[in-house]
Amino acid sequence: MKKLRSSNTRRFLKKDSPKESSVDFAFNKLMIYVSQRNHSVKELRAKLRRFYEDEHIDLAISRAETHGWLMKPEELALQASLTLHRKKKGFQFIRQFLKEKGLPEVAKDPLIEIEKAEKLLSKFKFPLSWAQESKARQFLSRRGFDFETISATLRQMKEQAK
Repeated sequence: MKKLRSSNTRRFLKKDSPKESSVDFAFNKLMIYVSQRNHSVKELRAKLRRFYEDEHIDLAISRAETHGWLMKPEELALQASLTLHRKKKGFQFIRQFLKEKGLPEVAKDPLIEIEKAEKLLSKFKFPLSWAQESKARQFLSRRGFDFETISATLRQMKEQAK
């Protein structure tokens, strides 16, 4: 049976281990984050800022970029937007999400937006009463759809119900 080490033993082993700089520790932590999923540079800075100084973070990020471990912001934005499209999130939600992550915006496709909204509204029974239409508008608005998309979708679905 293996004997567990006490906290004093762990401290002793740490002292005897070869010294690593804070940049190396920041880089190791960054590697852990990147191995779990793709992160934007803004996200990595925010996560690493809890533990390390900005200059060490900058060096760790530049080292990761030279190794090619970080995705380009455009590719990362496209990947994130496709994931949110599959979850049937509206363009406003996607734009806000990308802004929070420090990623560039992606182009809006009105036809895809209307198609997603129609799929979400398929659970409503048409023709809608005024109260049901209000609930449908609120539902789509909470999912991140803009006013034009909501209006166009409701108009199309009313015409199809006739």
